[in-house]
Amino acid sequence: MASCKIWIIITIAAVFLPSILATEFVVGDETGWTTNFDYQAWAQGKKFHVGDKLVFRYPPETHNVLRVMELDSNNARRLLAQRP
Repeated sequence: MASCKIWIIITIAAVFLPSILATEFVVGDETGWTTNFDYQAWAQGKKFHVGDKLVFRYPPETHNVLRVMELDSNNARRLLAQRP
């Protein structure tokens, strides 16, 4: 009986602990998501972990953030490379 309670506590901790420890990062800090910004320099020194959240702040009339599948990305690169 006591070992069952211990396993329940361990399971609950394993499920909720990662979300409690997660960090929220605003990409670009106060600059936000924009052009002509060194995002590699911004990311340098930051430690990202599974469960962390990246927040993209941008003016919606000029930027967007879309989820792109790897195949689509590869096709786009190939098409761009073929342009004269």
